[in-house]
Amino acid sequence: PIFTWGVLESSEFTGLLDTAFDEVVHWKRNSFRVPHGSAGKVFTNELARLFRAFASGSALESIALKAASVLPLLVLQKPFPKSKQRDHTSCLERWMRLWEEGCISELLKEGRTIQKRLHRSRRPHQDDQLARSFSKLMFEGKTHAALQLLSDKGKGGVLQLDNLVSTSDSEPSTVMDVLRSKHPLGQAANPNAIIPNAPPEIHSVIFDSIDATLIRSTSLRTKGAAGPSGMDAYDWRRLCTSFKSASHALCHPIALTAKRLCTLFV
Repeated sequence: PIFTWGVLESSEFTGLLDTAFDEVVHWKRNSFRVPHGSAGKVFTNELARLFRAFASGSALESIALKAASVLPLLVLQKPFPKSKQRDHTSCLERWMRLWEEGCISELLKEGRTIQKRLHRSRRPHQDDQLARSFSKLMFEGKTHAALQLLSDKGKGGVLQLDNLVSTSDSEPSTVMDVLRSKHPLGQAANPNAIIPNAPPEIHSVIFDSIDATLIRSTSLRTKGAAGPSGMDAYDWRRLCTSFKSASHALCHPIALTAKRLCTLFV
């Protein structure tokens, strides 16, 4: 694709974006909520621009969704553990300027520094505190985040496949044997569950009802943990409802993106 991003040509920016994506999706979650005000609207409008670029098939199409995943991870990092909203607003304004200029390497370097300090400051959770945090995440529907919490903060470790573990039987078994016992046996597919001929055709008109209003109302009912972008359902709900015209500007291209994925081979 031929485009420019700040002062960067498309090939250079695409390489920087790929490098950033491969690293930031493995970062420990450390994001703050998008603040209200002009900084939050700038962030929301930038997400809208990226989704619109994909939905319209513009020159940014091939990198738009990847950029939309990388952006929150680079510009929504808590700068330090007890940072306040004014700190978040100041950082977001500065980081959005770097993003618009294409300074991905600078953003990546700063985020990497925050992540290193984050790992050094980690402290083990007490059992009762861990249980409360786990329950809270489960009740919010954030199953992945709850399991990640146990992995990060629990006192246990990684079991090797040949480790012996106690079971209900008298003899201990290896981890591999226990896992195999839980795996269902393979069997032939039920013929009644298979469509024998070509699948029925669905006319694209059925997806015309996907619009900004539907995206907004759906976001209010959505629950769940974060995906590659690091933003959970609550974050998306705020973006789609709390920034007035900027929220509408985001919901509309998300609707167009959904319709494109439903009606075209991408």
